[in-house]
Amino acid sequence: MLDAAELFGARLPELYCGFPRDQFGVPVPYPTSCSPQAWASAAPLLLVRSFLGLEPDVPRRRLTVRPQLPAAWGRVALTDLVLGRVTVNVEAQGRKATTHGLPPDWELVTSDE
Repeated sequence: MLDAAELFGARLPELYCGFPRDQFGVPVPYPTSCSPQAWASAAPLLLVRSFLGLEPDVPRRRLTVRPQLPAAWGRVALTDLVLGRVTVNVEAQGRKATTHGLPPDWELVTSDE
């Protein structure tokens, strides 16, 4: 999906051809697909939330971050995450996470707990 987003100028189409990578080195556009497509554009957000185990709960002032990142990814940073009136930065590597900018009246739940 990351390769497709880069190839399609960050405008993910609703679908692209499913040819093997050994035949085509990049995702191949499908002739009649819509681009961008609303549900396709939401997929990266779901991937980020899933890989970071990110579950913000603004009314309760709680941020859960339980990353499950592949080792090959190294460090992943999510910057300027707006949670109500708070802006937070999240850094994760493997199963560890740290935050910057989370106020003291917020609870941080991580994989370490």
